[in-house]
This record gives sequence, structure tokens and C-alpha cells, in this order.
Amino acid sequence: MQTRRFAHERGALSHWIPVDPAFPEQDRRISDYALEHEFVGTFTGSLNERVDSAPLLVFRPWTVRLERAARTEALPSSNARLLWQSDIVANGDALGVPVPTRSEWQHHVRAIDFHLHRFRSSVSVRRFAGTAQANVRILQDDFAVTLQFMSDDDRPAAVGFELEVDGFRLDLALPNAETLAGNTLPLDVLATSKLAYVRDLIRLDPDLPNDVNQFQREWLVQFLLSALLADASSTKRPLAESIADLLDDDRIEAVFGAVMNDVFGAMPPTPPDAEDTEDADAEEDPDGNGHAPDGTAGVGATGGGGRLQQALLQQLARPIVRDRLRALMPHPSRDLHGPAQSRAVRDLFQSLFIAELIHPSPKIWLFFAWISDVEIVDNSAREFAALEPDWPAAPIRLSQLLRALLTRGVQIRLVIREDGHNDYVIARLQALKARFGDQIKWTVEKSFHAKGLLGADYFLSGSMNLTLNGISINGEHLVLRTDPAVVAEQSIELESRWEGQMA
Repeated sequence: MQTRRFAHERGALSHWIPVDPAFPEQDRRISDYALEHEFVGTFTGSLNERVDSAPLLVFRPWTVRLERAARTEALPSSNARLLWQSDIVANGDALGVPVPTRSEWQHHVRAIDFHLHRFRSSVSVRRFAGTAQANVRILQDDFAVTLQFMSDDDRPAAVGFELEVDGFRLDLALPNAETLAGNTLPLDVLATSKLAYVRDLIRLDPDLPNDVNQFQREWLVQFLLSALLADASSTKRPLAESIADLLDDDRIEAVFGAVMNDVFGAMPPTPPDAEDTEDADAEEDPDGNGHAPDGTAGVGATGGGGRLQQALLQQLARPIVRDRLRALMPHPSRDLHGPAQSRAVRDLFQSLFIAELIHPSPKIWLFFAWISDVEIVDNSAREFAALEPDWPAAPIRLSQLLRALLTRGVQIRLVIREDGHNDYVIARLQALKARFGDQIKWTVEKSFHAKGLLGADYFLSGSMNLTLNGISINGEHLVLRTDPAVVAEQSIELESRWEGQMA
């Protein structure tokens, strides 16, 4: 089979559908957009982030109204995109194929269904867009425009199409949260996934102003990650410290500006558009120095980000953009696995409890199926004498730490499994309750399995019990999270589930 592509006119043309940049949000009737069009149906997005969106009248355009844009209306570097939605509908009865009982997939695939024309079945694939976003660039400024399609009777509409094809469906049995928590991705996959997650957080953030368009967001992601990773690599400090330092109001513009200069300075000169003329170039660069009339680097400047760099720095000067970038950055977290990292597990527990002594949380939750009065803090050299002068030069156990926290006014809550192993700790808790009263409470449950530690700004969870075997011997998994949303969610869950049962 041969594929042939040809054109009867010269290339380098920009398809222009006029919009008024003075109005950030506009409606456009389908008949004004497409001179010839065909009604396809009423579709509802059902996939990805468009699940359960409102139904739209969908029209397939056959002839679109285009105009040639003057440079005073829109530069060739203007851009726009349709926001596509998808829906897949099965037609007819599927041909089911059983999963082989000896297959490794039998635990992950519940059913396999084929929809084939050969067996009088098919799948309708629907793709449609009710919204378009544009960035209209003129010599002096950029304008962000969002356009909504409407039918001729002013009902929400979209442009799109529907195809009937063969297809198959897998009914997957996805693992639950506990199973996923116990698995570890390969380091390269984990790193790639985290980068993609951060990119999508910024690219799709609804709280960033609408005029920070997708093109600018993509560049902001690249510059932000470049600055953070370069700093963390050169200074050897944790990424969390780099985030707090580089995104500070006093540094953020200088940090981004330096990265932009490095990136744009390394870029080759941008060739002029094929349709540009000497007169047009002179209009954009009247002095012939590679700069626009406002002093910024022009289209033909050697290297340099030009107006893009200026636009990004203008966005970064806005408090709401800075605040959103800081809020969207990943909060420090850590994954630990025993017994290979038993030393790190001990260090983590010691760090958490020492931090609590220095700056106590109002309330601390400890929930472990099995719990022992284990050694938590190594005070053999009396390095924590300034915090607790009466502590001996010896390892400090959990009950001693709880006493120190109670003297600082901390509310202690524990959820423990009903098991003879836990009786010794419960006896210690009763001694503390005799002195501190309802400042410390606990409940004992017959079939309790959860494990974790929750403070005001952290949540430690996983498969580890707070016992000697759990810390030092067993192959357990721990995850420390400091994301405020995660901490708040877990706090609400514990309060609503257990506080009323405490005694």
C-alpha cells in the first residue's frame, strides 16, 4: 500500500478562524464555524477526566469558514487547540472468551469480550470537543480566549465524529490499596511516574488563572523541574529544602530567570516564517537589532526566549501563580523497607518523636495491631538531655516518650488489637492514665489490622507493627507522607471512626 501526500498551494499557511481577543470567553455557533455540517448525535464524555460530563449536541463539520489573518490580527505563532472528550459504546452481543485457568492473568482479568462485525457486533468510538482554547499573539501582547460551541438554538454543542469499529474489552480486577502499598515500582518507572504526576498537576490545575495557557504551563513545568533538580543535585540537600528555598518570594523570579536564560540562550536562532516579508520583519523589528519595539527579544533574535520569556516572568510576578506553584509541588515523603532498612526505620521513629518533643502536635494517634514498649530514642550519649534532663544515658522506650509528650499537653490516642501480646503496653498506659487522666485514651478491638502514626503534619503508615520484630526483623513496608491533604483526610477518618469509642 502506498501513501501519497500532496498540496496544490504553497505551505506555511496558518488556518485562521477569527475570534475577538477582547473577550476572554466567547460562544460560537456551529453554523458560524462550519458552513457545511452534519448532526451526529447527543454524546456524553465517559473516559478520563471527562467522566459524567454534560451531554452535548455533536456536529461533524464538512466545510469550515477560514480567513487569512493579517499580522496585526494574529501572528503566525498564535495557537489553539480543541479540548477533546471520548465515549465508547458497545453494539450487539459480545463474544466472550474465557481466561485460561492456568494463565498468570487469571487473577487480574475477569472477562475478555470481543465486539466484531463478523459476529454482528461492533464498538462505536465517539470523539468530540465542545470547547476550544486559543492563545492569540499580536506584536504587543498575548490574549487567552476560551470558545464554547453552541447549536443554532443556543444549546451546548460540540464538533466531532463517530466511528463504528471492531474492538475488545478487558474486565480487569485491579488490586486494592493495601496490595498496592506493599508493592514497589522499579526506580526508573517510579521516577518517571512522579515527574508525570507533577507535570499533570500544574498542566491541569483549575486554580491557576485561565490566562496561564497550556503552552505557558508546559514551559513553567520544564523550568521549575530543571531549577529544583539542578539545585538538589549540586547542593546535595533534600528536594523539600530546594522547593522551600527556590520558590520563596524573594528568589522565585531570579531562579526562573536564570534557567530561562540558560535554556533560551542555547537555542539556535528562530528562522522566519515562510510567509514573512521584509516589510513584516521591519514592522516587528524596526531597529534591526533582533528586538521588538518594547525592547524584548523579537522573533528573529539569536537565541533568547523573547516575548515568551517576558510573558512567563510576568505570570510569575503574580502572587496567585506563585502560591499555586508552591501548593502543587510534591510534599516530602519517604518509603522504607525492612529488614534491610531497619536502621533507617529506627532513625525515622526517633526523628518523629524528637520533633514532637520540640514542637508538639495537639493530638497524636498511634494505631497498631501489635505494640510493644520498644526502644525508640537512643539517648546513650545524653544528646537529648536539653529536652528531657531526667532521661538516663540509655535507650528511651515508647512509654517514656508518651509520658514526656503528655507533660507537654499532647492528647494521646491509641487503637490496639485485642491480644495477649499487648497486655504489657496496656498496663503501662493505665499507669499513665492514672496520672494524666483523659489526656490519654485508647480502645482495644478484636480484629484490628491497621498500622500507623499520625501527628499534626505527618502520617506514617504501612505493614509494620510497633514491635521489635516489626522494626528490625520482618520485611515490612513504611510510607511517610507530609501532604497536608493526606494528613487532614486521615485525621478526619480517625476522629470520626474511633474518638467516640475511646476510654
